Amino acid sequence: CDTRKQVVFGAGKQDADVVFIVGAPDVDENAQGEALVGSSGELFDAMLASMDLTRQQVYVLHLVKCMTPKHRDPSQGEVSACRSWLDQQLQMLQPRLVAVMGRTAAQGLLSSDASLDDMRGAWHTYQNIAVRVMCQPVYLMRSPEQKVKAWEDMQVMNQFLRTS
Repeated sequence: CDTRKQVVFGAGKQDADVVFIVGAPDVDENAQGEALVGSSGELFDAMLASMDLTRQQVYVLHLVKCMTPKHRDPSQGEVSACRSWLDQQLQMLQPRLVAVMGRTAAQGLLSSDASLDDMRGAWHTYQNIAVRVMCQPVYLMRSPEQKVKAWEDMQVMNQFLRTS
C-alpha cells in the first residue's frame, strides 16, 4: 500500500443484484478513489446499458484495494491481505451475481491459474454466489474485436438476473 493515494474500497447500490469485481486500482482510480473511471468507465457504463442497468444499480469493487507499484498484477500476498475485506463486502452486499472482470480478478477470486478464456463462458461460484468471468473494459479498449465476448457475457448475465 506504499504507492496508494487512498483505499479504493468500492461504490454503488448497497443491495445491488450484481457486483462487478476488477483487479487492482490504476493511477486514475487511485487518484479519484473510485473503480472504472475515465474512458474505461465510459465503456463500462455502455456495457451496463446493454443490460438496462446504470452504475447506480450495481456495486463495483476491486479485488485488491490499493494500487500496486507500477500497476503490476497483485501478488498472492496482496490478494490474501485484501481477501477478508472482499469477503466481508460480499457478505454485506449479498448479490445474486458476481461479474469478475479480467484475468487478475478472476484468478484471484477463484484461486485459479486458468486463463481468462478457459474461465470465461462457464458458471462458477464463490461463497454460494453465481460468478461469471468476463473481459475488463481496459482490455476491450485495447482489443475491440473482443467486445463481442463481453456482449455475450452481458446477455448471459442479464438472462440469469431475469430468470433466477
